[in-house]
Order: sequence, then C-alpha cells, then structure tokens
Amino acid sequence: AMNGFKPSVETITANYKTATVLNRRAYVANIYQNSEKHGDRMIKSNANSFDVIPSEGKGIDVVVNDGDSIIKLESYADRILQFKKNVMYLINATRQNEFLEDVFVGKGITSPSASTPTDIGIAWANENGAYLYDGKSVHNLSDGKIKESEWQTHITASTDVTYHPLRKKIFVTGGSGGQDVYEYAFFTKSWTKSTSKLNSTKTNFVIDKDNEIKYVGSDKKLYKWDDSSSSSNSLKILTRDFYFSNPAIRKKCFKFYVSYRCTGTSNVKVYYGTNGLKLTGVPKGTEVDTASTFGGTSTNCYTTTGLVSTDGEWKQAELLPPSAINNVYSIQLHFESSGITPSDFEINDITIIYREKPLK
Repeated sequence: AMNGFKPSVETITANYKTATVLNRRAYVANIYQNSEKHGDRMIKSNANSFDVIPSEGKGIDVVVNDGDSIIKLESYADRILQFKKNVMYLINATRQNEFLEDVFVGKGITSPSASTPTDIGIAWANENGAYLYDGKSVHNLSDGKIKESEWQTHITASTDVTYHPLRKKIFVTGGSGGQDVYEYAFFTKSWTKSTSKLNSTKTNFVIDKDNEIKYVGSDKKLYKWDDSSSSSNSLKILTRDFYFSNPAIRKKCFKFYVSYRCTGTSNVKVYYGTNGLKLTGVPKGTEVDTASTFGGTSTNCYTTTGLVSTDGEWKQAELLPPSAINNVYSIQLHFESSGITPSDFEINDITIIYREKPLK
C-alpha cells in the first residue's frame, strides 16, 4: 500500500537502455529484467527512490507489441517523450497515473544521440525533419527551409543532435562520415550548413562546465566546437523562393536592397532566379547589374568581383537586374563567393521591391 507494489514482487532491480527523471521519479525503458528483454516496456520508480524498479505494479504500457523498441526517453514540462524508431509518444505525467496524450507518427529517432534537451524544450531530428517540443506543441524546424532530398541525404543512423546553450543553437551532424553539421539558430530561426567540420570517427558530444561543446576524435585529442567566422572561398547563401503571399499572381520585380558590411572586397556575387529555378548548381541564376549603387547615392556598390568594401560600416546596396523581371510568380536570391570572402562579411537584411499584376 505504501510503495505501490506487493512484497512478493520478484525483483525491484532492472537493467535499462534509457531513462529520464521527472517529478522526483525515475522513468526507465527498454528493460532487461528477470532474465527477459522488454524492448517496449517502461517502468517508473517510487518517489525519491530512483533505484527501485519493481517488476510489477509500476509499469507504464502506453502502446505495447507494436514491433518497435523504445530508443530514448526525454522529459519536459510534466511530459515524457517516448521515442521509438517510427513514432514519438507524448505521455502526460501530471496525474497519479500517467496516460498517453498524443501520438506523432514519423517523428521517432534511430539512435539515442538524435535527441537533446534545451532550455526551451526537447529537440530531435530524423530523416523527415528537425523538431522541437516546447511543452505545448511539436514544431518542425526544417520545414520549408531545407529541401527534403538534401535533409534525407544529411541524416544518418549515427546522427547526433546537440544544443549549444551559450549560442542558443542546435547542431545536427550527418553527411558523408558524419563530418557535416547543420546549425539551427533560435535567434534568427535559420539554418546554416558547414561541411567537413568534424572527424569521421569521434565520440559523442558533451557539454563541459563552461557550456562549450567538446568531443574526442580518432586521434584521441579533445576538440572544442568553434563556429566563429573565418575567411572562405566557398560561401554560399540561398534565400527561400519568395512568392509574396500569393503564388498565383504575377509580379514585376524592380530591384533588391541588401544591407551588408565588409572591411575589404567581399568577392560575393549576387544572382537571382525566378519561378523556382534551381540555383544550387548550374545555372547559378542571373547576376545583378554592375551599375548598381549604394542606396541614395551615385557610388558604385557592385563590380565584376561582387559587392565592394563598406570599410566595416553598414551600407545598403541597391542592386538592379540587368533586364526587367516581369510576369514572374516567385523570386529567389543567391549569394556566392567569387574568391576569398573576408571573415567579417555580414548581411543584415534583404528587401525586394515588387508590384503585383492584376489577374486576367
């Protein structure tokens, strides 16, 4: 009566592959107990007795015998996220008896390293996308920002998802040998991809006492993640395909305003494409006119090598198309290095001047 299980229970210990602590209780899953494996079983401990895992009386069976094992348990805001390979079960733990609150098909994970707690929720990733549960709902962080084919190529069976508390970013590793990284910034709600940044053979990531991400490589050296800017000849920025709230209406685009700064020649060329033209390969798009000037001046802002230096000051480039952009439904901008781009090159905002045309 006091403990919630009979004194004749066979055992109060168990081996398990994943656990989380919530409401002063330990929740364990994927259990080996009494010489038997229970891949989809979850048990909770008594309050403040985290090592008491009884074989009877404390089981939480939301969905059993579905042919899928529990990969990971996470907890946030009185909810338990039970991850299996193909589905995520959201379990409400606000009452004496836990109950299944929601089911998210296609939002499971393949390895325990594919989810991570953050200060605003639980983040995880699979081949269908990157997600965040904030205590109220599940948000798709990659939907509409990364092409499905590119994301599926990036995600592997050993993908790691890590949260950087100092920079408020989520890191999702993958690609060939797990050396590439997608970074999601909560501040800008945008993704950045870095290639060949990690060792192909490495340990899992850890957060040290300084809130820095570290790991050990195949050479047995300790590495710290550093995403500070550096000069590069491979900078590539691709905006979304803007259709300006109505994809069915034709538009006429007049010019592009780009606020940027750089202490030296940027070597960043600007292209544009219309109506969903693929700009990641060839063609790169149509290059803007070299007669473009800084806004409100007659000073040239664009040459054959790209955007010119602003001497470290924020300036607004008024970029003109070489010919009229008429009767288009959407438009997309493409920034790409034509040489070495300095480490201090920054873009603050982009504005597209357009006019909708009447329906016929």
